[in-house]
Amino acid sequence: MNVPDNHAEKQLFDMLRKLADLAKKAGASFADFRASSGKGSTIRVQDGKAEKLFYSQDSGIALRVLLEGAWGFASCDGFDEVRIKNCLEEAIALAKGSAPMVSDTAMVADSEPIEQSAILCGTIDIDAITLSEKQEKCLQLERAALRAGNGKIVNSIMGYGDGVRSQWILNTRGTQIFTKIARTRISCQLTAVDGNIRQR
Repeated sequence: MNVPDNHAEKQLFDMLRKLADLAKKAGASFADFRASSGKGSTIRVQDGKAEKLFYSQDSGIALRVLLEGAWGFASCDGFDEVRIKNCLEEAIALAKGSAPMVSDTAMVADSEPIEQSAILCGTIDIDAITLSEKQEKCLQLERAALRAGNGKIVNSIMGYGDGVRSQWILNTRGTQIFTKIARTRISCQLTAVDGNIRQR
């Protein structure tokens, strides 16, 4: 299997495997865990001025357990091991509390475990380019669009966004999947006026 190169990413899989063992010890017939971590930037340039410059990061885990024929779901922010264990205990408690009221017991079909890794991040690391460089590129593109408008552009909005998201999926059947995907996008909206004609 292709495993993530980053030591921290391998550590997260190790932690998820421990949680899967805890779920089985608690009596769960099935459990799965989805951890996600992302970061990205957003830039908005309007009429030659940078109006918005934003960078964000997030991470968290969602999990579910099947116990006594009932599902329990829980989630939490971050990758703190204590918080995630508490999250698992909450999901187990929810499943146990729901079990006496379930008329149609849930089940998961048998399937072969999948072990895969997919990293789709392009040739340039998004973080290797500073926010100020990204902002300057947006301003350059906006100026080029204004020049192409031959003085008829009355409003311009240039938007840029990028992000990298990593996801870990693991279940008690042995499935272990890691994905890391980077995306970038850019948009330009121009409003032109020619006499009585106004078009966007």
